[in-house]
Amino acid sequence: MDTDKHILSLQLILYRDASLKKLKFEQSNFMKLRNAITAAFLLLLYLKSYSQEGMPSAPITALGGNMQTSFNLGQLMGNNVSFTVANDPHVKGTPFFYDSYLPAVITLREGAMYNVSQMRLNLATNDLYFKKSDSTELIAGKGIVRRVTFYQNIKSMPVTTTFSSGYPAIDNHDENSFYQEMLSGKAMLLKVTTKILDNVHSITASPLDKQYIDVINYYVSFDNRRRIERWHKGKDFILQFFRDKKEDIQKFIEKENLKCKTTDETRKIIEYYNSLQ
Repeated sequence: MDTDKHILSLQLILYRDASLKKLKFEQSNFMKLRNAITAAFLLLLYLKSYSQEGMPSAPITALGGNMQTSFNLGQLMGNNVSFTVANDPHVKGTPFFYDSYLPAVITLREGAMYNVSQMRLNLATNDLYFKKSDSTELIAGKGIVRRVTFYQNIKSMPVTTTFSSGYPAIDNHDENSFYQEMLSGKAMLLKVTTKILDNVHSITASPLDKQYIDVINYYVSFDNRRRIERWHKGKDFILQFFRDKKEDIQKFIEKENLKCKTTDETRKIIEYYNSLQ
């Protein structure tokens, strides 16, 4: 009888643990689905607020956040600086992530959100450029915007690209540097593209010819942006960074036969890590 009781107790424990794991997995999938639906709904609301000329008829309303109903962006930024863009025929390429202005949603340092009709990001200077309603071109003050999501259509499909700041200083980046969010969640995969103006190395090039080249680095952030490290190839880095779930990550790497040498594999591991929370 005692043996039967022990077996029954063990079965109940195993069933409980399995149920908890299943619940966590279902909750994680539900959160992913909810975030995806929210993002799609937000995009539809944003695009709907634009007239046929591409100008916003009104800012989008609140959707689970602190979305403001009206504002004057020029006054809001305070220490904006007027600028001019020189069209130098000797310079090839562009310092901007997208050369043209795009509609965007910004999140300020204090948490308020606004939509902006025309904005672009300079990756050479890490500055956000925007246009006021009178087409005056300005640069946003450093540190005021914490997050920006650009909206565009590629092959008739809506595409969003998000940059965020507020991470600890690392390498040549400070808390105001913008990182492209390749994967969001408790753990994040981030990309930094720095545009550098370099000489054109060609036999036919003149001493005045220059071009913008991309210097790309990847980072992994954790614990609500309070921790960030440059991404390195190899399993040792991954296991060290996610040491709080080291055994789970180790088993996942072995199961999926991952070499941990590409950002795609790292993304897969981070997705799995976020599902464990």
